[in-house]
Amino acid sequence: MLKSHTTIALNLLFISVLALLTGCASYEYKPSVYPLAQDRIPAFALKGTLALENVQSSTTVKESSNSGVSHSYTYKEITDGFNTQFDVEVSKHAKVASSSAQKTIKTSITHFLCETRGLNTWVYRCEIKGTLTTGDGTKLNMDYKHGAPVTAGIQAGFDSMIAIAVENALEDQTVLSYLAK
Repeated sequence: MLKSHTTIALNLLFISVLALLTGCASYEYKPSVYPLAQDRIPAFALKGTLALENVQSSTTVKESSNSGVSHSYTYKEITDGFNTQFDVEVSKHAKVASSSAQKTIKTSITHFLCETRGLNTWVYRCEIKGTLTTGDGTKLNMDYKHGAPVTAGIQAGFDSMIAIAVENALEDQTVLSYLAK
């Protein structure tokens, strides 16, 4: 009888230590291009060429923690991820008109977060905020929220939030007008 109690106690101790170790993990998040469905962004006109500029200089490490697992990133890295996704979507959806016009867009992500709230939550609540400024000085304040299924994983939650911000920016009429002129 003593041996079985000792074995149970050791097993519980092992499981507790394992849970603590795995629950305290920290990972560095690096944005990847999220595969948006082709029909999510309608075709649009682009006259000339487009250059994106990351004007976010903050390299302060931020963290998003979910169930004891932490993911770190900087707003500069998130802005780079936004610009990469933006470039991909422009190459897929823009109808480019030959022109010597050179378009510029300056971007800066100032807030980024994906988290679960409460027990038994099956959705990451993600949000992104920032600015997009066109070469003619028009400023778009971005403030988007998104729910991503927990089963897809936090990387997909992060990446899909960036992709949805790009999708919304490429549906904004002020941005589209600038690209077309």
